[in-house]
Amino acid sequence: KIPFNGNDLRLVSENLEGRHVLLLEDDKDVGGLIKLLLERNEMHVTWVENTVEAREVLSENEFDLYVSDIAMPNESGTEFLKELRQNGDVTPAVGISAYSEYEKEALEAGFNLFFLKPLGLYKINEIKLLLS
Repeated sequence: KIPFNGNDLRLVSENLEGRHVLLLEDDKDVGGLIKLLLERNEMHVTWVENTVEAREVLSENEFDLYVSDIAMPNESGTEFLKELRQNGDVTPAVGISAYSEYEKEALEAGFNLFFLKPLGLYKINEIKLLLS
């Protein structure tokens, strides 16, 4: 895991411009909002709706950050990230869910941060800290 204190909310000047994010979210409305939020902070976002698509784009691209829904049909975000971590992938990852009870599971699977939906602009500072 990358050292990070999620409670550290000091202002960070880390520039997110050009950072490539893999967004894994099966809900079109939520995914669209998160994509917009990240793009407004000058990040390049590749959005996929399931882990099959995620594996395809991972085989062809490198990412600076993963943002993944936890509860999805077929394969959860935690199962997917566990596999990546077991294969040596240390890319910073943010787990997201509408349900707080998934937080412990997400962090144990290797997510660096866990955010409750909906995500707000204030969460961008925490992403800056994670990537700094």
